[in-house]
Amino acid sequence: MDGTGNPSFGDFLRWVRENHPSYLDFRTTGSVSDTVEWWWAQEFKQTWRY
Repeated sequence: MDGTGNPSFGDFLRWVRENHPSYLDFRTTGSVSDTVEWWWAQEFKQTWRY
C-alpha cells in the first residue's frame, strides 16, 4: 500500500522484477515500466494518474 490505501505500483514492479522478470520482456512503443504503470492505473482505477 502507498499510505493512501492504494496498492503501490513501485512495490508491484519491484516484486515482478525480482520474481518474474520474463513478464517484463515484451515490445512496447514506450518504456516497459511506463506501459506496465499504465496497465496498473487502469486495473486499479487510478486513471487520475494519466
